[in-house]
Amino acid sequence: EARVKSEELARESIKRLETIIAGTQTKGKAGENIIREQLKVFPADMMDMNFRVGGKVVEFALILWNKKRLPLDVKWGATDVLERLENEKDEPAKAKLIDMVEKDVMRKSKEVSQYVDPSITAPWAIMAVPDAVFSVCREAQLEVYRSRVILLPYSNCLPFLLLFYGLYF
Repeated sequence: EARVKSEELARESIKRLETIIAGTQTKGKAGENIIREQLKVFPADMMDMNFRVGGKVVEFALILWNKKRLPLDVKWGATDVLERLENEKDEPAKAKLIDMVEKDVMRKSKEVSQYVDPSITAPWAIMAVPDAVFSVCREAQLEVYRSRVILLPYSNCLPFLLLFYGLYF
């Protein structure tokens, strides 16, 4: 009972915070801040902020041993759909909402795929999304990978980047 009550309080706090940062641009900045905090474990010479690829700017890039970059873009979307999904009991309606989230992810992955330029970057880019978005994306994961984008939840970005850097250093 105590755990359930604690989880409910946490859920309410998160909803209040989301209401406070209600604009899409503000939510995007919040996601960037979450990732920026995780990336502080890397030395400054391993990270490139606001890296330019083909005239476009990606927020973060991990600098690899060969001086190429692994672009990392933060996306925060479909918040209203996720809220509806959380409260939906009807399975067909849930499936439609999940489909909406996945389509949003696939649409945004097209933007992220523009950061892949094998002459200056790794052959992939990372698209970081909130854990709640990632948890409902099944089909979108393979779809975005086909466009050279790896979908990661915020919570797994740091371990993945450490592993990737270790493998390619």
